[in-house]
Amino acid sequence: MASYAEVNDKAATGDVSKVNLRYTTDPNTEPYNLLGYWELEFVLAEASVRGWIATDAKEHYENGVKASFDFYNTYA
Repeated sequence: MASYAEVNDKAATGDVSKVNLRYTTDPNTEPYNLLGYWELEFVLAEASVRGWIATDAKEHYENGVKASFDFYNTYA
């Protein structure tokens, strides 16, 4: 593993690239979720299949798929 100074020297000579500053200075530029609605729907679908809750697993699964596509299509 290279030291920070060594990476800086290599970047200055063009031998390596540094992480794009948007990832370190503006973390709000990329969409992300810690637990999205679609993931919750998948959890509920699994809970339903296991008999832990009395709801429709298929409906939860389909809601999860649709919500996932809707979220990522927004940023495509």
